[in-house]
Order: sequence, then C-alpha cells, then structure tokens
Amino acid sequence: MKINIKSFTFLLIIFVSSSSFAQYKYDIGLRASSYSMERFQLEQRFHLKSPYSVVVALVTGWRQTGSSSQTPIYSDSLFTVSNYNYNTQNNALKVGVQRKLGVLATDVFYAGATLGMGYERGQTRWYSATYSVGDSVLDDSFVLNLHEISSDSFMDDTQAINTQLGLSFGMDVPISKRLSINAEIGFAGILTNSLTYDYSTIDLFGSVTGGLRYQFGKRE
Repeated sequence: MKINIKSFTFLLIIFVSSSSFAQYKYDIGLRASSYSMERFQLEQRFHLKSPYSVVVALVTGWRQTGSSSQTPIYSDSLFTVSNYNYNTQNNALKVGVQRKLGVLATDVFYAGATLGMGYERGQTRWYSATYSVGDSVLDDSFVLNLHEISSDSFMDDTQAINTQLGLSFGMDVPISKRLSINAEIGFAGILTNSLTYDYSTIDLFGSVTGGLRYQFGKRE
C-alpha cells in the first residue's frame, strides 16, 4: 500500500495542532534515558505565557563494571584467581529553560538548555587468591582438591560532586487531551570533583531520552 507523504504530513499537522500545550500551566513527565547515570527522570515543566517553559527534574542512575581473570596452572600446580567490581550511584537536580520552536505550524518541537548538580557514591572491590592443585583417590576415583595458599583484598568507598551543562532537542506528541509521548536527544558536558581524592574529570556524552508527560492546571 502506497502512502502519500504530503497527505500524511498534513494530517499530522492537524492532529498535533489540535492538541496545543498553551492551555495548560504545567506538565509532569516520567522518562528513561540511555545515559546510565541519569537512567530514570521525574521532570516538571512550568509553561509561561510565551514560547518558554521552566524545567525542573530529579534524576537517578547508576553504573557498574566488573571483571574476573585466572592465570594458567603453573608447573608447581599453582594458579591465581582475581575479581574486580566497581559500582556508583548518582542522584541529581537539573534546572533549565525550554523554547517551543513552532516547526510545521505546531508547538510540538522544542529546544532547551539545563544546568545540573549531582552527588555520586561509589564502591570499588578487588579480591585475589592463589590456589594449589592436588589429587586424591576416593572410591577408586580421582578428586581434584584446591587449597588456598594466599589471598589479598581491597575495598574503597568514594564520594563526588558533579555539575553539568546540557543542550537538548525534543518533541511531545499528544496521544490524548492531557497525555503525550516525549522523545528527546541531548548533549552535555559534566565536571566531576572527587570528595575522597584530589582529582576531577570532564566528560562529554550524548543521550536519547523518552517517556510520557501529563498536563494539568488548565488556564482560564
């Protein structure tokens, strides 16, 4: 079945134009992000009597990495096993401004900028042990015996503060009078300052975010 692109675009414009956001003062959104440190987001927007909106968001997320390794069995029947795990939790507050773009005679599309500050807690765990391998006979069967010769472990808790500046471009497509689907792409730079050690890092990242928004507070 062939689809007429011009007719489809015209119908889309009529649909989104009939559900303008201008008659509501606020909306609240539940969103999920591809950026793991901001995995879940609760966002509220305050719509001004202009193309602009003020945005406040609470975000939370985490990151976890780990690895394990084992050396070959040496000629004296010794081998070493090592395990490493790192995880960090982030909670942040973001405040910003969005502007409706009025593309295709609708107010569906928007661009925005945000400032954010977050608190991170991390934990590093490392464990290494050396074993000896021996054989014993039990009921005419060989049984492999492992004996721990030595071991070493390390655990470290860290804390950090992060600040960020982000830019975004998104769209809100109405699916009912008050409910809409949100999709957004963003780019941000984040500065992380450790509270445990004397160092800081700067990271740049892109993200894709989506979710649902509910509008309320109808204007008179």
